[in-house]
Amino acid sequence: MKKIKLLICLFTVFIFLSCEKIIEAKDLPEQDSRIVLNSLLFSEDLITANITASRGILSNKPFKDLNNAICQVFENDAYLGNLTNIQNGDFTGFFTAKANNKYRLVVSASGYSTATATTYIPGAVNYSAPERYDTINYNYKIDSFDSSYINGTSKFKIKILDNLNTKNFYSLRPIVILIDSEGNIIENIDYVTIKNNAIEDSFDNLSFEINDLNKINNNQISLDFDVKFSYYSLEKLKIKSIRVYLEISNLSEEYYNYKITLAKQTEVGPSFFAEPVLVYSNIINGLGILGSASKTRLIIY
Repeated sequence: MKKIKLLICLFTVFIFLSCEKIIEAKDLPEQDSRIVLNSLLFSEDLITANITASRGILSNKPFKDLNNAICQVFENDAYLGNLTNIQNGDFTGFFTAKANNKYRLVVSASGYSTATATTYIPGAVNYSAPERYDTINYNYKIDSFDSSYINGTSKFKIKILDNLNTKNFYSLRPIVILIDSEGNIIENIDYVTIKNNAIEDSFDNLSFEINDLNKINNNQISLDFDVKFSYYSLEKLKIKSIRVYLEISNLSEEYYNYKITLAKQTEVGPSFFAEPVLVYSNIINGLGILGSASKTRLIIY
């Protein structure tokens, strides 16, 4: 009896396998290409955008720059002007974005549906004076044997004074500038990271983002963070002094959502066992992101 049941199971599996149909990738339907608009507006900066066309996930064709696209800019629903193509899908305007204003971009190109998106640039961040509270294990050190090498970590506290009338989103990013013994400024230091100490087991990142849900004393957001960096001069330049700046940005909600989902996608990576993370997009009839922010830079070291 057991042998008969086993034969029936094997026969059933064979039937299912014989009915299996393999679909070649070339037989799958092509996705319609759409306009991809990526534009981040910062107060007092020129309005710029990158405009390309999407491609199917199975396509091996290169991405197409839409250099002939028309990108109209509206400020508070009034037409401001068109962006001018530079090259490689990059467009720029000769007018600056302003805080506390709404901006809408409308992009059209032959053969594509018109894409549009809107963002509102929030006002500048209000904050208290930063506080540094290093311990013996937390400070920036110039190597005693090689003054062209410097690294370390410092601890800081600061309070953001939140505007209670609106929903706010913030980003903190450290910037390190070194000055050598000849007075030369060294920028774009690699391995500059920040860690939010308010989150247990948080990681060092290029920046971290928060919302205004956790406040104390009515409108204060208390932040405790580490700034870490390391630098080695291949030219053996001697480092004379260090300057550390904190860039605090007041983000639009769409820019915040974009950064959060992008960070989650990076964290998950190409894992077969994790649920895929879709990066946030607010482009109607297209793909990409139109976000904005007001940036404030202050020296903290």
